[in-house]
Amino acid sequence: MTGWLVIGVMALWTVATIFATPSASSAGRPLLAADMLVTVGCLLATPAVQGAYQQGSMPITGTWMGGAVLAWGVYGGRRLGAVPR
Repeated sequence: MTGWLVIGVMALWTVATIFATPSASSAGRPLLAADMLVTVGCLLATPAVQGAYQQGSMPITGTWMGGAVLAWGVYGGRRLGAVPR
């Protein structure tokens, strides 16, 4: 059940950011910070969804979490993508 909740949050957040993107230049850092917080929250839910860590297992957020890092990189260049300030 928790897994479906996390996947639902991920899907809803993805849709929300798609519609927020055209105005992202005005939202800027607050939108990117919220994106990072939602991503970290979903990543931290992984042990509750998948149980104890198993070597080689991918977290529930998998490749989805790369989007937040890429968004920071597009917004402010590679240094900001590496370390959001």
